[in-house]
Amino acid sequence: MASKKQIDILLSNILSTAKIICDAVSDDVVVINEKMKQLLEDFTTETGLSASVVKCDGGLDVMVVDLSKYYVRTRYNTDKSMLSLKGKLSGVPIDVKVAKGDEVFTNKQVADALAELSTIVAAMPIEMVAHGHDDWKRTPGEYPKTFDGMSEHEIAEATGVPIAADAEVPGDEVATDIEPEDAADESVDDIESAGSEAELPEAQ
Repeated sequence: MASKKQIDILLSNILSTAKIICDAVSDDVVVINEKMKQLLEDFTTETGLSASVVKCDGGLDVMVVDLSKYYVRTRYNTDKSMLSLKGKLSGVPIDVKVAKGDEVFTNKQVADALAELSTIVAAMPIEMVAHGHDDWKRTPGEYPKTFDGMSEHEIAEATGVPIAADAEVPGDEVATDIEPEDAADESVDDIESAGSEAELPEAQ
């Protein structure tokens, strides 16, 4: 394990390199981290820490994560009647029952379920902790059961989340008295008034 002084020197080198790439190539941190992939991997190998370049207060900084505090493991309960997959990733504890009696799940089943859950959580329109107890839909992006039957305006008022700019507002439809035939006649008048010599196709 590298000493604190060695870690500080390595982090200073990472930040300096990131700033050079920012000035010469791109200020996109995704691009910067990709360009520095090998340097960041070497840092992890030497220190046991994970580093990535992030934007902070209008500039660049290095975020460091202690990988020793993260884990993935399987554990039986006291009487070994149940096996659980336990982990701590990105600071979030995870606990999934993978076997209990005749109920046994394969690695793929667990991975597929966690992937679906990840998609649903990533698309949640409101923060689950702030909202609290509810039943969430499996369709990504949908509001939970509490909001069933509510209009977009009612949901916006309840959550403080504004309605999308392109959302249709009930009752605000634009009324028009022009029938399709009249609209076609107006188009002909516009063409003739503009002096166009284009010939309209004969009606079928």
